Amino acid sequence: MNKLEAILLQLKDGKITIEDALTEINLFGLDFIEDGVKMDSGRYMRKGIPEIVFAEKKPPELVLKIVSNIMKNKNVLLLSRVLEKHLSLLNQELDGVYNIIVKPDFEFYRVT
Repeated sequence: MNKLEAILLQLKDGKITIEDALTEINLFGLDFIEDGVKMDSGRYMRKGIPEIVFAEKKPPELVLKIVSNIMKNKNVLLLSRVLEKHLSLLNQELDGVYNIIVKPDFEFYRVT
């Protein structure tokens, strides 16, 4: 039984209130990693949008740890502001394990 099933079973059995169940579900998938990094690994299940990791100011080793942690249970992850040092380590450690797609070019859009 996974954690979500356990929450729903507790609700069904009257062990927790609807409010408690909602709180638990909202915290479901929130993981804490070193250096105060929080990962919302349950985002895709709840919102249909994968976790997005801002990589630029994180050490490459921490980005690798985050990617590895999220990808254990998910099949999609977005990395933003990835530097060459991040990409180099990711390719070195994860090549052949995950499909890393790099789209380095983007257009700036201005809303007026």
